[in-house]
Amino acid sequence: MVITKRLRLRKFKEDDLEELYDYRNNDSCNKYQRYDDTSKEYLNNFIKVNKSSEFLLEEEQHFAIALRTGELIGDLSIYFNNNTITIGYTISYKYQRTNKIQNERYFHHRYLSFFFQPNHIKSTYLSPHFNLSL
Repeated sequence: MVITKRLRLRKFKEDDLEELYDYRNNDSCNKYQRYDDTSKEYLNNFIKVNKSSEFLLEEEQHFAIALRTGELIGDLSIYFNNNTITIGYTISYKYQRTNKIQNERYFHHRYLSFFFQPNHIKSTYLSPHFNLSL
């Protein structure tokens, strides 16, 4: 998966539920999000479904953003639709506006942009003429 100096992108684990529930139900975190449901039951199922996602091989993917220690601090969503990729992320209110995390928010530009170049994607979702601009 993707790893930076302090963060790593990983699959969800069942013990992520409490932290995921906490920040997904926080007003500052969900202000601009389109969550369908933020109940524990829904999020528990969300984790079960997404803990087996293969990076860049499915139309809709969700991954945990964690500290290198493994602690969940946010999540990343990737959607493939025709020739479009939509990337969204949420960072827990506990880690917003902290220098350690804010300095690494560019990780999706630096690391993910490499993976989203057409010659790096082993997927049928993109045409050979796909152009990504982050």
